Amino acid sequence: MKKKVIIGFCVLVVIIAIASQGGTDDEKSNDNQISTTENVVDNTSKESASKATEEPKKEEKYSTSLTAGQYVSGIDFPAGTYNIKAKSGNGNVSSSNMYSGGLNEIMSLEDDGISIKDFSNAKFPEGVVLSISSDLKIEISTDAADVSGMKKRENKNAKEVTLKSGNYVAGKDFNVGTYDIVAVKGSGNVSSSNLFDGGLNEIMGVKKDGFSIKKYKNAIFDEDVELSISGVQVKLVPSN
Repeated sequence: MKKKVIIGFCVLVVIIAIASQGGTDDEKSNDNQISTTENVVDNTSKESASKATEEPKKEEKYSTSLTAGQYVSGIDFPAGTYNIKAKSGNGNVSSSNMYSGGLNEIMSLEDDGISIKDFSNAKFPEGVVLSISSDLKIEISTDAADVSGMKKRENKNAKEVTLKSGNYVAGKDFNVGTYDIVAVKGSGNVSSSNLFDGGLNEIMGVKKDGFSIKKYKNAIFDEDVELSISGVQVKLVPSN
């Protein structure tokens, strides 16, 4: 009789232990579910607060005229989708996104089978570089320019300098930076080793002769970029 009592007592202890362990797992599961729910609610609240503090996108009509140089959307003009029209001269107009909504065209006042006068719906999202060469002047216009996304150009290291014919290295012979290049004497070629990455290759001079230009805007000279000048004296002026 005593053996049956002892065996029964042991079985009861085991059942109680199992039930107790099961309860602990349920509590942990509930705790995890509560913690996960709290994290989701907390993250959602943070996202909502962040969106609430963001300024609404402001779009408006915008147009401007541009000459030879490099222009960055969001800095030199608002990002947007633009119609482009030649105003005078002739030259190439291209953008860094030429294969994804941009362009690469020869433009002039005549549609002569080589050049075109107008280009519609060129897409320039923020950060796209629009390049204009030679003596071409264009007008870009849109009904929905992202004026709220405009930023200032960071160009604090650039320093004005005048250079004559020769070869010069950015960071050694003049400070790195973004420059407007202005012809001050003579006529000749001005080119840089980063032609396809913010640089230039132009005939520059002080007189209008249909071939040369007097000013090139926003040429980018990073460390070790080489600038070559032949036959003309130029001034490098930090771009705004």
